[in-house]
Amino acid sequence: MVKLLGLGWVLALLFWVAPAHAYSWMIRHEYTGCATCHVDPSGGYLLTPYGRAQTQTLLSSFGRAGNGEDVDKRSEFAWGVGHLPPWLNLGVSVREAFMASKEVSPAQGPTLSRFMLMQADFRAAVTVDRFVATGSIGYLQDGHHAAQINKGARDVLVSREFWAGYYLGEDRDTFIRVGRLYLPFGLRVIEHPFYVRSSTATNIDSQQQYGASLFLEREGYRAELMAIAGNYQLYPDAYRQRGYSGYVEFAVRPRLQFGMSSMLTYAKLDPDLLESVVRGAHGAMARWSPEPELALLAEVDIVHTVLDGSISHAGYVSLAQLDYELVRGLHGIFSTEFYRPARERALWNNREWLSVAWFAYPHVDLRLDGYWASESFVPTARINSLAALGQIHVSL
Repeated sequence: MVKLLGLGWVLALLFWVAPAHAYSWMIRHEYTGCATCHVDPSGGYLLTPYGRAQTQTLLSSFGRAGNGEDVDKRSEFAWGVGHLPPWLNLGVSVREAFMASKEVSPAQGPTLSRFMLMQADFRAAVTVDRFVATGSIGYLQDGHHAAQINKGARDVLVSREFWAGYYLGEDRDTFIRVGRLYLPFGLRVIEHPFYVRSSTATNIDSQQQYGASLFLEREGYRAELMAIAGNYQLYPDAYRQRGYSGYVEFAVRPRLQFGMSSMLTYAKLDPDLLESVVRGAHGAMARWSPEPELALLAEVDIVHTVLDGSISHAGYVSLAQLDYELVRGLHGIFSTEFYRPARERALWNNREWLSVAWFAYPHVDLRLDGYWASESFVPTARINSLAALGQIHVSL
């Protein structure tokens, strides 16, 4: 049983699709908001033309901006092979990876390894004056994905997001949206297996929800609040979670931000527990860059559940990450995380990560992650494991 649970985590990690361009450490460049560089004002996936240019101006080791013509050519869609009209924004992300993992205790397990296509997504956005509409469609080799749009366990299509929005106000600092959205909660990071994202069900890989949101950005703060209607790519209706999710983040200094998040949802029937469940998460987050080469990220959340209207459990989850830019485009990253699940007699889980990310050329990056984990899936058993994941990512 213990080995099967450990293998379950390995298989879950195999579906890690690390989406492009959700880099909270951009605080090092005094970017306290996301709307300038991202079509989604809270960050993620598709970049604006300005955001594309920053991959060349700020991120890449090679292919640096030399003059305006170079910036336009290298940062445009498909490196400028085809020129898009100003109202149309397109993006393609392809990510290939190799993973190896091994259970080291309580018993030595075999080394499991495989190559995998982690992401193959096409995205488009149309902007007409104050109106924005966007959507994505992608291919996955393995099914059972929360963003899946056709039946089957192999060779499936996914649509992670699609929404329409409208900017209000003279300064266009208020944005209303409806559709399938990323949940506004916590640090928006690409590493969706992190406990702070998986335990709160707020990653930007598969855990988007249908609903409507209000985004505000003023001098000194930004905030988003979403009314959650559920995931309508999930059946039956009783499984769908409904409630709210939101955050507010304050810019204390140009390279220092603090924020708070809150989420509460209700489902008539949990697919695993087969009873009604209320889930909540509430916490704080921070982003700080004491030096231009260094970025520190942190998040702490209380997670809680109420089962069948009476049985209540509380847990705790945290993340701390240090990102240091060794030379332009080459990042060394250390992450540590803790998680105590919101269930009876739950024990602590922890993981330590060492990562290297190299933004070699505009829209081309490579990454190597390794972690050590000590996790308890049942109260009486603990599994220690090692894993390594190498990735190459191209985003046109």
